[in-house]
Amino acid sequence: MLLLTLTTWGRPVRKSRIQLQMEVFSPRVLSLEMSFRTPLAARQGDEQTLKVQLAEKVLNSDVKDLLGASPVHHAARAGKLTCLRFLVEEAGLPGNSLENNGASPAHDAAATGNLACLQWLLTQGGCRTAVSAVIFLLHSLQ
Repeated sequence: MLLLTLTTWGRPVRKSRIQLQMEVFSPRVLSLEMSFRTPLAARQGDEQTLKVQLAEKVLNSDVKDLLGASPVHHAARAGKLTCLRFLVEEAGLPGNSLENNGASPAHDAAATGNLACLQWLLTQGGCRTAVSAVIFLLHSLQ
């Protein structure tokens, strides 16, 4: 939409040119928009939005934010246990993926004090080493 506004600003443009630009650019813009919408939905525990994205095949293991955090990381960080369970059990996202800094969703849950999410992730194999998550939790509580 922004790109379309910039190209048409200040001068008349034929309708066919506008349609062509939207066909060329809208999939990329939609992909970028979804990559920001998915972590937000996970942080807010918006399971309905995530279900729609899963049905539209937008929600997958490739969706990550700029720091490499998946929707699972965002749900764990925000303490949204039902959303976290949906993402891992129903959407099939890995519960032990790593961010760019090496943190797993269990690390994020521990760092933010979301013990229910941490416990569930540890019982589901959501940390590559359970010891590292416990050490991280103890360190963050000090």
